[in-house]
Amino acid sequence: MDRFRAAGLELQELGARDLARIQDLLERCAEWWALIHGRAPRDDEAEWLLQDVPPRFDRRRLVGVAAGGGALAGLLDATDGWPERGITWIGLMLFEPASRSRGLGAALLAELDRELRAAGTRAVQLMVQAQNPRARAFWERMGFWPVASARVRAGRLVNDVTVLRRELVAAGGAAGRGPGEAA
Repeated sequence: MDRFRAAGLELQELGARDLARIQDLLERCAEWWALIHGRAPRDDEAEWLLQDVPPRFDRRRLVGVAAGGGALAGLLDATDGWPERGITWIGLMLFEPASRSRGLGAALLAELDRELRAAGTRAVQLMVQAQNPRARAFWERMGFWPVASARVRAGRLVNDVTVLRRELVAAGGAAGRGPGEAA
């Protein structure tokens, strides 16, 4: 939390009341949207994001990073218990261009990790697109490694994607390691 406070930001639970703030962030991240979806964000992307949940899950976190009730600098969408119990899926972590490369993503992930470890979550997974090598490099620096690959449609594009995973709690309760990592 110190990094957020130092930047004058705080973490906030987001919901339907925040549709306009979420939509504003998505529109300010239009270059990311075009990279991943091949188009600009639609006017209803925030509504879609709020409704886009898997058929079964334990808990969903939609967390914003902002100064007070002002514009969002970033957001995290994480779903516990999907694709299976004990796993949390990060569907989206996105920061406005001016807030990138400031350590906020690592700080937000550390906050999530603290909650997930306390809850006994085994691992965190996410999907990264091949055309976004900066994102993949970030996640790999955070200790994630590839476990699967696929082709998926996102908007107008068919993307080659990689599923990345990081163990949080190994058998016996110790923090997990990725392949090849020494203890």
